[in-house]
Amino acid sequence: WGFEPEVLALADKTVAVPIYGAAESLNLATAASVCLYSSAFAQNATTS
Repeated sequence: WGFEPEVLALADKTVAVPIYGAAESLNLATAASVCLYSSAFAQNATTS
């Protein structure tokens, strides 16, 4: 699953979205949505 090691070696940073339950993976749109929501939530928590 995921990118080939050669592609990962080109990245400056990587992130992982933990998955619980029966799902094995998330599509790109869903993974991006989870990351953006988490980032917005964290930024809001630090400014409140």
